[in-house]
Amino acid sequence: MVSGRITHLSRHSWWTGLRTGMLFACMWMGLHTLRAQITMDSIQAIVTAPIPDTTKVLKLTKIGERLRYADPSLSDSSSVRALALARKMHFIKGVAFSMVNLSATNLIRGNYSEVEQYTEKLLDLAIEENLPKIQLDALGQQAIKLYHQGRYHDALQVHFVRLSILDTFPILVSELITYNNIGINYERLEEPEKALEYYQKAYDLGVEVDNKYYLAAIGANMGVIHKTLGNLAKAKELFINSIEAAHEVNNPNLLVDETSNLAEVYMLEESYLDAHRYNRESYTLARQIGDPNGMMKAQMQQGNIFYEEGKYDAAQASLEDSRRIADTLGDNEERLNLYELFHKNFAAQGRMDRAYQSALLYAAYRDSIFNLEKTNEVAALETKFQTAEKEKEIAEQAIELEKKTHQRNRLFATVLFIGLLGLSIFTVLMLRLRENRKLAKQNEIIQQQMIASLEKEKKIMSMASMIDGQESERIRIAKDLHDGLGGLLNGVRTQMGRIEKEITKLTDLDLYAQTNKMMAEASAEVRRISQNLMPSVLRLEGLQGAIEDLCHQLESVHGLEVDLHLQLSGLTLDETQETFLYRIVQELTNNIVKHAQANEVMVQAISYEDHLNLIIEDNGVGFDTSILEGKSGIGVRSVQSRVDFLSGSLDLSSTPDLGTSISINIPLNPKK
Repeated sequence: MVSGRITHLSRHSWWTGLRTGMLFACMWMGLHTLRAQITMDSIQAIVTAPIPDTTKVLKLTKIGERLRYADPSLSDSSSVRALALARKMHFIKGVAFSMVNLSATNLIRGNYSEVEQYTEKLLDLAIEENLPKIQLDALGQQAIKLYHQGRYHDALQVHFVRLSILDTFPILVSELITYNNIGINYERLEEPEKALEYYQKAYDLGVEVDNKYYLAAIGANMGVIHKTLGNLAKAKELFINSIEAAHEVNNPNLLVDETSNLAEVYMLEESYLDAHRYNRESYTLARQIGDPNGMMKAQMQQGNIFYEEGKYDAAQASLEDSRRIADTLGDNEERLNLYELFHKNFAAQGRMDRAYQSALLYAAYRDSIFNLEKTNEVAALETKFQTAEKEKEIAEQAIELEKKTHQRNRLFATVLFIGLLGLSIFTVLMLRLRENRKLAKQNEIIQQQMIASLEKEKKIMSMASMIDGQESERIRIAKDLHDGLGGLLNGVRTQMGRIEKEITKLTDLDLYAQTNKMMAEASAEVRRISQNLMPSVLRLEGLQGAIEDLCHQLESVHGLEVDLHLQLSGLTLDETQETFLYRIVQELTNNIVKHAQANEVMVQAISYEDHLNLIIEDNGVGFDTSILEGKSGIGVRSVQSRVDFLSGSLDLSSTPDLGTSISINIPLNPKK
């Protein structure tokens, strides 16, 4: 939860400069605990886990949401990975959730241009895909951005749009947050009655949802109004309750806000030692959690306390530190408060020229907040303040410049017109040239893509022919073994039986038993080779029966413990796809038998709406996967070629002494 900032002009002091709880659409407790529990390794573990990609996206976005305020950088790392994977899968909700997280962390950092870009994209996506929750989140972030830019009327309009959506899509917590934020904007517009009206609505909903954090934050907002109206005892009571609640829910941002508020109350009561103590607590905590707004406010408030104590030089130094941070953040609201303080501090020192400049800047920033067309005037006055030039000097220079240039205006206008005409012609020509170059480059790229596509199709066709030939040869050899050599071996066994009846001495020499045993072993070996070359169970029972038979052999012949999970109901595959998938499972299990030294094997095949996921794992000796780079074995190449033919993807993960895991995803409607 990141708090928004709000300042008020109090009848008891020129500046109150404190922050109230601008609530976001999501609020998480125990932030430092979360940061300790979630690391980059745990994020990477989700990325590489053998789980469906959709599940990965949802887990990564949930982590990003939970870490927004505890660790924005780690939140971004998780959300960026989720966004890339969601876009690759065309998982619309995953894209939206990831962008909401990234927009929120940029809002925390004060990167308002980035927030604008993300929220515009989110609103378009929410309307197109009918995602009202995403639309609410994007509007909420837009409103908070407008608030920080001092555009309170615009922020109110956005909040009222949120309320209209909540009428048809009710979410109590979102409604509570919206009422609270409307109250904050009315408070900043110096309409305390309306602010209290909406705070009360928010507070009533807080009671209904029974949330201590919301009640504490909204109560603190009411405390700010009581402080502004001079009800200091009531304000102090509300702020102390909020600090206790912030400790209880372990929310450092709320602690920054309410210790700052309490410091302001002590300053108004002229208890300066307590004011400094709580203000230092606010600054230290803001620095610890990386909150530049909180640091700026604490420096500004320190300057105000020094002013009230009559320590004008110390006040000036603190205000300058605060102004540097405000300039970096581009926060017009805080510049307004700063120049109000600059004005009274310069006036107290008798520096009336600088006090006058500060008053002009205060007025200009106030106009810019309520009337956006004053922005250029603010910029001009800011330059004037920085260079400390007198307004009279500027006016005289402007009059002199106007006199000197008046006589040349007509000639200049003519020259300007000709120059603009020439520039326009040149611009049109350059645009046409650039467009032609762009089209030529696009055509070249399209041609290269077509060539690459044709080469890929040619490679796939060649691979298909080769693999089909291999399968045909396997079938021919299997039939020859079964029909030819197998028949001959059966004939030999029959003849041996006749010999036994006629020559009884062979029995005494044990020749018949030995020979018959050898014939039986030869016949079994022929059946095994024939079965491996072209398993009859694949033709008779399909892919699921063939995999079950293969796993049965692993248990009965090789003594492995097999954990088999098959969910292939409703799966429709052609003969080539079934054969290729069976060969992939056969090759991988053969590798386990030959090389893994494992005693447990897991085989999982699950069909989804648009793809089939195959996972094979063992608890064997494993290996260093780097040895496969550039020189993979025949078995791995064979599996990879079949996966490529099926337009699938293969992910191999292995660690020495920790076994091997192979995950294969095959699209069920591949585009060749």
